[in-house]
Amino acid sequence: MVDLLSRQAFLFYDPSNSGSIPVSKLQLALVVALGARFNQSTLLHHLPGLGLPHESSSVTYEQFQRLCDHLRGDCPAYVTREMFKATDVDDKGFLREHDWIELARSFAPALSTVQLRGAFATLDCDSDGLIGYKDFSSLSS
Repeated sequence: MVDLLSRQAFLFYDPSNSGSIPVSKLQLALVVALGARFNQSTLLHHLPGLGLPHESSSVTYEQFQRLCDHLRGDCPAYVTREMFKATDVDDKGFLREHDWIELARSFAPALSTVQLRGAFATLDCDSDGLIGYKDFSSLSS
């Protein structure tokens, strides 16, 4: 799966456009691409299974993309971000209360408007009247 964010992360750490990034930058690129930090031992464990030797000094975009695809299933932050993007159908970066109520009614039709407003208020951690990604991600923590 080609993901624009992983492509941008790779390009950011490949400023010379060489087609590869140093393994030393791999952790940072994965933070940008997946929204999660993987420790060095976890990365070294996954590299051989993707055809990358431990001693490899750089990773091509294709190898980076395979690693991202492989790690996505183990990455709750990525899953949460994708869920938020799916609910933010207007791509505004937030949900207003009426957006939330409309969405929540689709999966919890038995809940009253009062209950849905209460859920919205609970999710709106910073009380700004919007559910942004940070608020939304509190669901999974």
